Amino acid sequence: MSIDRESPISMYMQIANLLESAIQSGELQPDQKIPTEAEIMETYQVSRITARLAIKTLYEKGLVVRKQGKGTFVADPILHQELGTMEGFYDSFLAKDL
Repeated sequence: MSIDRESPISMYMQIANLLESAIQSGELQPDQKIPTEAEIMETYQVSRITARLAIKTLYEKGLVVRKQGKGTFVADPILHQELGTMEGFYDSFLAKDL
């Protein structure tokens, strides 16, 4: 996993995309801690601002949650409820094998 410093895509967005891919592929599981700003800085040789923006991007997409004093973790998947039909949550969970 490396970033292209010559790419027109900003470095923080490239890092955010790499982390998002790891989340989507299951490499990073729900409730698993993601790399810290310092780890991102060291891994990709970027500034703290770049690392912070990458994490902020994931947070704004709802892919990670911040826990003060503990770190940033992969968010649990969001459950979607179709509004076209009336059914209870229990029935909805059964249909999704939850």
